[in-house]
Amino acid sequence: FFRRPLIALGPAGLSARLPTATPLPRTFAALWPILLGLLLGAITHLIWDRLTTIEWRIELTRPLLSPLFVFFGHPLTGYQLLRHGSAVIGLGLLAFWLLRWWRQTPPSMRSATDLPLSQRARGLIIVAGLLAVLAFALLAADSPWFDFDGRNRLGRSVRAALPALSSVLLIYAAAWHRWQRRID
Repeated sequence: FFRRPLIALGPAGLSARLPTATPLPRTFAALWPILLGLLLGAITHLIWDRLTTIEWRIELTRPLLSPLFVFFGHPLTGYQLLRHGSAVIGLGLLAFWLLRWWRQTPPSMRSATDLPLSQRARGLIIVAGLLAVLAFALLAADSPWFDFDGRNRLGRSVRAALPALSSVLLIYAAAWHRWQRRID
């Protein structure tokens, strides 16, 4: 439901490199690497969360809780440096993988009906969607009708943006499929 609309929304160079259909793994031999990757990802995520979150006070991490230095008036602790540093390293690895994938994956030839959105239409849809998500996130962060946990407005806004983004993607995908049926 989401694959073709999101491919149509992406930049032409990226969209041409993505497959329009990928068969689901049907055997255990094809499925086990995916399951193992999910399991290892969940386990390492929980371990890293436990080591780098202040709410989990275990003896091993006590030195990470004290401030190491002050940066622009804000004390930085060891667990914050580990958390943000690992995020930067992870983003760097993802960028490296994406660049390598981009260079190794040749663009495919697609018909004009596969990617019917012009560059202007893509830009308008993306801007409208982001504005809708931003508006909902900012309004919902301080609304008495929604309960988004967070220590500050930014934290509540980010938590409110996730369901808003899901809703915008769902509405876009439904509209794209309806539009495709009219074209076909």
